[in-house]
Amino acid sequence: GYILGNPYTDHKFDGLFVPFAYGMGLISEELYK
Repeated sequence: GYILGNPYTDHKFDGLFVPFAYGMGLISEELYK
């Protein structure tokens, strides 16, 4: 949850954020790498 400051996320979800955000087009390909 530290990436977005979202209180509903924790360490189990933080690892899923990057591929999710990349898939949703929320972050650039450069950031994903």
